[in-house]
Amino acid sequence: MPLKNIIDWISLFSAIFLISTFFIPASQILLGITVGLLIFNYIMALRDLIHKGDFSRSLVILNVIQVILFCYLNVAIYHVLGHEHYSYAVEPRWYDWIELVAVHILRAIDFLDVLSAYNIDLQNVKHQSILSGLVLFSMHVMVDIFIFGKLFSDKPIRAAGQNVLNGFSFIIKTTTGFFMDIIHRSSIFAFSFAILFLILLVMFFERFDVSDIIFWFLENILRTLDVGDAFQIFEWQLHGGEMSLTMASVAVLFRLVASIYTIWLVKYFALIFFKGRGRTIEELLDIYGSPNSDKDADIALEALKKFDSEAVFSRLAMSIADKDWETRQAAADIIFLNKIDVQWPVNHSDILPYLLKGLGDKGSESLYIRAASAMLLGKMGRMAQDSFPQLVKALHDKEMEVRIAATEALGKIGKTAEIVVPLFLESFNDSKSKVRRMAALSLEDIGSDIVSLKKLVAPPLIDAFGDEDAEVRRAAIRTIGNIGPAASKVISRLILKLLDNNREVRRAVEIAMLNINPQWQSSDAMHRALPHLVKALKEGKERHLAAAALGKIGADAVKAVPYLINALADKQQDVCIASAFALGNLGEVAHAAIPYLNKLLQHSEWKMRSAAIGALKVIDPKGEYESR
Repeated sequence: MPLKNIIDWISLFSAIFLISTFFIPASQILLGITVGLLIFNYIMALRDLIHKGDFSRSLVILNVIQVILFCYLNVAIYHVLGHEHYSYAVEPRWYDWIELVAVHILRAIDFLDVLSAYNIDLQNVKHQSILSGLVLFSMHVMVDIFIFGKLFSDKPIRAAGQNVLNGFSFIIKTTTGFFMDIIHRSSIFAFSFAILFLILLVMFFERFDVSDIIFWFLENILRTLDVGDAFQIFEWQLHGGEMSLTMASVAVLFRLVASIYTIWLVKYFALIFFKGRGRTIEELLDIYGSPNSDKDADIALEALKKFDSEAVFSRLAMSIADKDWETRQAAADIIFLNKIDVQWPVNHSDILPYLLKGLGDKGSESLYIRAASAMLLGKMGRMAQDSFPQLVKALHDKEMEVRIAATEALGKIGKTAEIVVPLFLESFNDSKSKVRRMAALSLEDIGSDIVSLKKLVAPPLIDAFGDEDAEVRRAAIRTIGNIGPAASKVISRLILKLLDNNREVRRAVEIAMLNINPQWQSSDAMHRALPHLVKALKEGKERHLAAAALGKIGADAVKAVPYLINALADKQQDVCIASAFALGNLGEVAHAAIPYLNKLLQHSEWKMRSAAIGALKVIDPKGEYESR
């Protein structure tokens, strides 16, 4: 049974019980049932609030019934356990009990703190014993918790509360004048300043002892934080000073200032306790954009991840163009750093204007906003084709991150290769390697459509073979491979890239050459490249790579056998091992290397012996090999 239905059933049962009390005289049994029902209802209501982080209609109804149960509990205590638990000016009437509960509800939400400070009583019936005080204290706790639950789970109420806080902040800033900037920077200083001011005021007017002053402030701080209003109900007082009219007024003012900070404190703990449940996407973005701590931001982010990805996408897109800078920056931060993998809601093209506005945001400080806008446009794909002019303009943005995002987006919005390829090639001249890398990757993503533009793309791609960024080299080589047989003239250059010091680049070369010509090992291009590989084997810094490249060519590299044999005696062991493997790949055409490989069988290093054995097994399959 869903939790909501359980709450509804509990409310129904409690209402039936209350109706029955009109017809059944109060007794110890009914008193016990009432207490048990209050406790059970409270636990279930609290569970629902924590589970959902939202104050549902069912929960409102249950809490109203709880208040009525508390009212009946006071009546039952009076009739069953004795009149001494309450004091009254006249014999209690039925509406006096309602008045008692109503006044304490108002006290629980601090509406009557001013009257309490001046000892003004509104009700005829007042609690007199510890038991009746505990009942009222329990009701205060329930009201406080669920009032705060409603306050921080209901958007309109939260908004109204925030407006009130903003109003208080405005009044404080306006009246403090010279100290406004300091208070704005440090709420702790503002609070400390208010305390110091009130201490001086009390000392000047009331002549309190130092100990009374300390305990007076401690008591009023505790009264401000007092969940359940225990100080008020049980009439506790920590200081020994007389509460004059002046002192009462100072206490009210002090608690008003302290309550502002208390509400912020409660908001902080409510966020942590409910982990953002019950908050809207807009509210969570506000928290993420202006957090009180890193923990706030983390909680807001995790709560955002639980929303529907498409809904978050739309909200982030609209926030990019929000008039509030912190909201725009928060949305941009989430998008740019990919903290949430949002998906494009295909049926919502109306957010395009928001993204175009974000893409046009001026100023170097808004670079993430522009970059994030471009990233979301890319996620929109073909639906964002109208943004093409703005994205082209963004390719020349002064910030690297924006140029990268714009390049990636242009590759995704569905424009034809004839339109976007020249733009990507232009980005190959960018001074930032990350921009060149994205341009190369975007070209790679075009695939076989690049064939029709081979004359346009080949020269810049070949130039990119020498780029300092390995990822640019790899993407350029793979793009050349996508051209296929039409790029056969490039094979000799690709063969030389087998000397590249990056493994992924060399692997891309092998794949590209197979795409262009599966028989590249016997091509004229290979014979043109062979002398360069031999030269690299003799004197290059990457001699082991040259040996490995010759091995990949296989038997068609027979002219390199003498040079590979010489390399078996190289000072660098990796060159010797690579040369042995290469001779093995050449096969029987490398039979001249057999004596030299046999000599390696006596080498002290096992890797050298293993490489020699492997090569001999291919070159001289009938031979017998032994090594110590």
